[in-house]
Amino acid sequence: MAPLWLFSSTLAMFCQIIKLTEALQCGSEGSISGWMLQKHIYKTIHVDKGINCVQICQNDNRCQSLNFAMRLRICELNDRTKEARPEDFVHNPDRYYFKRYIKRVPLGSTMDMAAVSCKEIKASEKQVVSGKYWLSTIKPNMTLLAHCDMNTGDVDECTASSPMCHGNAFCNNTLGSYNCTCKPGYYGDGKSCKDVDECTASSPMCHENAFCNNTLGSYNCTCKPRYYGDGKTCKAFVAVFTNLGASGRFGPTSIGSHYRGKDHDGQVTMASGIQNWTVPSSGEYQVEAIGASGGYDTYPYSQQYRGRGARMIGTFGLIKGEIIQILVGQEGGINTVSYASGGGGGSFVVRRAAIPLIIAAGGGGVETATGRHSQCDASTSTTGNTGYKSLAGGSAGNGAQAFYSGLAGGGGGGFYSSGRSSQSFGGSSGHFRGGEGGKGFLQGGVGGRAYQYNPHGGFGGGAGAYGNNGGGGGGAGGYSGGGSGKAISHSCGGGGGSYNVGKYQHNHCCYNTAGHGKVIITFLKSLQ
Repeated sequence: MAPLWLFSSTLAMFCQIIKLTEALQCGSEGSISGWMLQKHIYKTIHVDKGINCVQICQNDNRCQSLNFAMRLRICELNDRTKEARPEDFVHNPDRYYFKRYIKRVPLGSTMDMAAVSCKEIKASEKQVVSGKYWLSTIKPNMTLLAHCDMNTGDVDECTASSPMCHGNAFCNNTLGSYNCTCKPGYYGDGKSCKDVDECTASSPMCHENAFCNNTLGSYNCTCKPRYYGDGKTCKAFVAVFTNLGASGRFGPTSIGSHYRGKDHDGQVTMASGIQNWTVPSSGEYQVEAIGASGGYDTYPYSQQYRGRGARMIGTFGLIKGEIIQILVGQEGGINTVSYASGGGGGSFVVRRAAIPLIIAAGGGGVETATGRHSQCDASTSTTGNTGYKSLAGGSAGNGAQAFYSGLAGGGGGGFYSSGRSSQSFGGSSGHFRGGEGGKGFLQGGVGGRAYQYNPHGGFGGGAGAYGNNGGGGGGAGGYSGGGSGKAISHSCGGGGGSYNVGKYQHNHCCYNTAGHGKVIITFLKSLQ
């Protein structure tokens, strides 16, 4: 057996050979006689010489230090150093402890050299800094990469390469531990989290007029058709726009209290008889426009066969905050003294910048009517009707321009231009004989004047009648104006032409048998 002094001399010589820098010297702390590291021996080998044990350790990446039993010639390889495990460094007179310096793999730097704690790494590696290290004790039977805070020796389990908490949980690192809390919309202990179905909750999450759709971790509410809102609050919206109590050739002058408590309360302003409505919510709206009926005279059947206003329905996409102009047509003037009556006004729904959406024309004014004639009623086409026994209507959105030398009624106003007055209206004789043409929508929509007995045209482009025995009825207002009524018995001014660019149209020529027009706007659904 070689004496201890011989192994020590050999080892000292080996240290000098393998020394790279002053920091890598085999100092008194690196090689110690009479001591060993126990409980961390992973391999035992029989060797002839102590230097062979050192060489074996140098060639094994797992080897952190070694114990050499001199009498037994046993080489014991350790996977820890005495710095990492000082509690396991014990006196043994037959052992020689040697810490590996050359190319030693730092503890925690690889999966094969996983540490049990950040504290162990700090003890083993001294000047080690905070960062990611491999640890073997975070999860059973798994080696994970996690962040070590070397200031406290704590491992941050929340940064481990294999999640400690469920994918739908928050991980909160604490000193020496961690906790898991399920995210909102999930329930469980954090290690297992399940979706909460908010739509089946005892307390409703959505409005009663909304659909509830459960999603993973959340839910959404959507108002049912014909309601608008965010799903938590849903409102129905049906706005009825009327003539606001006005009649005759001029439109209303104020909103008054007519819309108080209604769905469009506070959304409407007035300007020259035209109502300006501010759209409350973006969405699809059904718009129903109804034109006014024409007037009638004292002839026994005139009231029964008066010209009827159109009803036009379409669906439109409207944007919250935009202004929609609404002119509600007014009934044509009724002649309570003699024959011939005024044309009814059309009802207009128009986007700002003069873009018509839907227009329902009025009915023409009759003169001693004895039966029903389609020419007296409004048209669902864009062209104004030629009055029965009378003159042609307007086209392409213009007022009726045909005129007559006799005591005819005026032509109905269109969208872009006014109707033409009777040739005798304001003629050379200086008398306003005949009827005045109705104003176009862009000209204000005022009804035309009558010569006598006040059968003026209704607001909305209706034309005035002659008004005395033998005179003609007024043409109706609309997208295109109805033709002038001739001074012929049993005739009428023409019904106006209508307009509709909406979806899902329903158009009726002869809907309003008596009275003023109206506009009804109903919310259908939100824009996606």
